[in-house]
Amino acid sequence: MHSQTELTLFGTTRPFILSFWCQTLGISDPKGDGIDGSLIGDLYRHGKHLEITRYCLKDVVATAELFRLVEERYLSLRDDWR
Repeated sequence: MHSQTELTLFGTTRPFILSFWCQTLGISDPKGDGIDGSLIGDLYRHGKHLEITRYCLKDVVATAELFRLVEERYLSLRDDWR
């Protein structure tokens, strides 16, 4: 299992996955094409390395966009950020 986002919603302690934050903040959901982590093993066994690469790249792009958005909208308001 990969690490979860450290963001919380209204002080809840439940971890929210990347798709939740993307959908909530209007970022393109990297899981929108039907591939998720549960399918990676089968894709690997069937030699679908390009599909795995695309899946991972979409997560990286969405994570970067999420960080940029959170930094601009929320963290920039905090005096102790940076």
